[in-house]
Amino acid sequence: MTLPQFDTTHFTALVRSLAKSAFRDILSQASDEHVYAFGLYTNGEGGYVIPTANTEEALERTALVYAQTNATPVDLHRQSLRWSPCDWQYHEEGDDAAFEEVDRYLETGWNADYTHFRFNVELVERCCITALQQLQQEYFFRVPGNQKPVLVNVFKGDQSDKERMAFAQELNNEVLCRQFQQELEQGYKAFFAIADLKRGD
Repeated sequence: MTLPQFDTTHFTALVRSLAKSAFRDILSQASDEHVYAFGLYTNGEGGYVIPTANTEEALERTALVYAQTNATPVDLHRQSLRWSPCDWQYHEEGDDAAFEEVDRYLETGWNADYTHFRFNVELVERCCITALQQLQQEYFFRVPGNQKPVLVNVFKGDQSDKERMAFAQELNNEVLCRQFQQELEQGYKAFFAIADLKRGD
């Protein structure tokens, strides 16, 4: 059986277009809020790519809701949710046409009964990183009024911290990566502290 040919140049261009349109759309929605993170989110197979982002203000809103729901400290939820893309307000936001172009291309990677995705996940991830690198080199993610730069990354549903950091280091400066590492560690500690409080430990 002939495997489908994966066109890295074409897919990188599609992902770049998705990232650009999504970031612009998110900035428009966020108005005067402060974006601290933007990324492309996929899974272990590379079967989809969607944009994701969050602002400091949106993080605070979500943390407050979680804290009120669970009667637990808001600061712990703020730390726990900071690098949890699926909990972000601007997860999967962007231009529908750009979504469709990426989805249409990845659709060709599935076999006839959708039981196996035949594109190489590492190639999909590499295209995402390359597209984001290109935009970083153009200073595309610089936001007027933001005191801190936006951390840009490729996120996955089931992702080790080692991989998160490896991707981040390809896309961000050393200072931002050190902060990212610290915040990941704080997030885990906060997650377990919340779990202990909910159990009454």
